[in-house]
Amino acid sequence: MEMTLKCKKCRINLIESQHGLLNGHNESADYSRINQPYLNEKCQDETFSAFYLPEDKYPQWVSDAVTDLNWVSGKLKCPGCSVTVGSVDFVAGRKCSCGSNILLPVKIIRSKVDPHLIKH
Repeated sequence: MEMTLKCKKCRINLIESQHGLLNGHNESADYSRINQPYLNEKCQDETFSAFYLPEDKYPQWVSDAVTDLNWVSGKLKCPGCSVTVGSVDFVAGRKCSCGSNILLPVKIIRSKVDPHLIKH
């Protein structure tokens, strides 16, 4: 199922599933699994608290923000209302809470966006 992530404040479409939304273990974060725990046993009790984007699938506004941040680190702001919806960190190389996976550098905070099913 395809979905889009909308900013909770201004409701602008931020990201669509074609941008390759992933969870902290690089598993697809599609709509049917959005509230399911990670498949990895060590993170079994965790749910999706953030979405991660693969570098080759950034939407234009994310690419622009990453460039503005000089490919280092900083906050990702909604292009519609400037509220913080995520972060960029190409420096730290953080791991997931179970320590088995290095997280992707672009993170969208789940509590700042609303997932919506795209109906065809």
